[in-house]
Amino acid sequence: MEAQQIQLYQMKEKQARRMAEIEFDKMWHEVTMKEADALAARMEYDAIERYRRDMECKQYSDYQLEQRRKQRENEKEMLRQESLRFKAIWDAENKKEEKG
Repeated sequence: MEAQQIQLYQMKEKQARRMAEIEFDKMWHEVTMKEADALAARMEYDAIERYRRDMECKQYSDYQLEQRRKQRENEKEMLRQESLRFKAIWDAENKKEEKG
């Protein structure tokens, strides 16, 4: 009878250990899943931030290109005006010489 009680106690102890191992495995599985979710969220956040920075760089580059284009247009217009002014002076001098 005592041997049966010892055997029963050992069986219950073994089952309790098995249950504890199962709970421990479940806990580690949950921790691992939470870490994986946190890593995925971090990677998503990093990707969004990288995209935002890329867009800011692109917008700034577009702005710089537009400013350069406007500057070239202004320079062209100034050269055109200057050419017209010199042509007018040239024509006026030619008329003076023809009359004189």
